[in-house]
Amino acid sequence: MRGGYARAFSAPWKHLGDYGIGLSGAWDHYDSPFGFYVGLNYKSREVAFKNEDRNDRAHYFSPEAWLRFNFGKQKGLFLEMGTSYDYAFKYKGEMHNYGKDAINSGFSINLGIGHWNKNGYTQLNLKMPLYNFYNKDFTPDNGMTHPFRGVDRAIGYISLIFRNYSDPGEKGMYVGPGY
Repeated sequence: MRGGYARAFSAPWKHLGDYGIGLSGAWDHYDSPFGFYVGLNYKSREVAFKNEDRNDRAHYFSPEAWLRFNFGKQKGLFLEMGTSYDYAFKYKGEMHNYGKDAINSGFSINLGIGHWNKNGYTQLNLKMPLYNFYNKDFTPDNGMTHPFRGVDRAIGYISLIFRNYSDPGEKGMYVGPGY
């Protein structure tokens, strides 16, 4: 297996790598140190193999929920903690042509730290799956072989987010962290 981070520096048309897209909503209020965040994402994860032009790809639905803790009145730090559940609904293996039972679904832990003010925030996130990509107990032949026994793949994701709040003027008021 190639390292998952090698994807960042290779040709995107050969293997797309891991990606996700989704919708989310958050509630933060100026007079409360607490906020929350919920979202629903579609994710796709890829395992590319060394010296092969083939890959294994899994598709997931992933609901998530976070709690935010704000520190400060007009600006300050915040911490976020949350979880998501990655539900595998499709698996396409070019290297391993098995069914969806060959991969796992599972929980991920989500952590974030950042700085906010009335203009927006900067945040550093870590998302780490708590499950192995491949099902170690999977057997394609009723227990004779276990092709993924001893195979570990759980790649975490680090992201840096910058968000700038637009000024809604007199038509409304944005209620963001500490605003």
